[in-house]
Amino acid sequence: MEGFRILEIKQSVFAGMIRKTSATVMMSDINPVLKGIMLKTENNILTMVSSDTYRLSICNYEGEYTNQTGEEIKNIIPGRALSELTKLFDSENKDENVIITLSDNHCSLETADFRMVTSLIKGEFVNYSRVKPTSFKTKVKIRREDLIAAVTRASLLLVNEKLTTPIRFSFEFDHVIISLYKENGQRYTDEVKIEINGENYEIGFNNRHLLGILSCIDDEY
Repeated sequence: MEGFRILEIKQSVFAGMIRKTSATVMMSDINPVLKGIMLKTENNILTMVSSDTYRLSICNYEGEYTNQTGEEIKNIIPGRALSELTKLFDSENKDENVIITLSDNHCSLETADFRMVTSLIKGEFVNYSRVKPTSFKTKVKIRREDLIAAVTRASLLLVNEKLTTPIRFSFEFDHVIISLYKENGQRYTDEVKIEINGENYEIGFNNRHLLGILSCIDDEY
């Protein structure tokens, strides 16, 4: 179809990419472009990107998908529409394809059972390659479930939810100390085993932002 770009990909793959990027879609209207997830093809790699300015999610897929027109794609699809789409996917037909048809203004998402049409978001997406780190002084390997449990425990003791980074992480040797100050002024600490490569490091995190990211990760570590 002239003027349209058409992608075809397994429902399970597309749903997984949406899940890994939807947590960092901006919910407010401060920057409408960031209320969407950018869908991009380049050098046969399918990429989905989102950011709420605090966090950045990039999901690359190098497996099988079909770009029927062969044109490279770069469009911003509303995050809410994609999240609703995953609810419509049939788990029994996860290996069936979803057909993504893009025009200048609209996106059609179609399976054998349904078709959803949404407007595209106009504007220039953030240049995420400029803010994405390329080198690190410290790399830490930690079991995901242990970290989720520790952050959840700490979250129950938070006094001021409005603090930007209420929970402190101190990475030292073979463990991370997770700490915060309770309502009575006393310091709460918890420890989780880690493997560290590089310098000891201390940083603050927003518990809700961190838990949102951890919920999107499938790997054990």
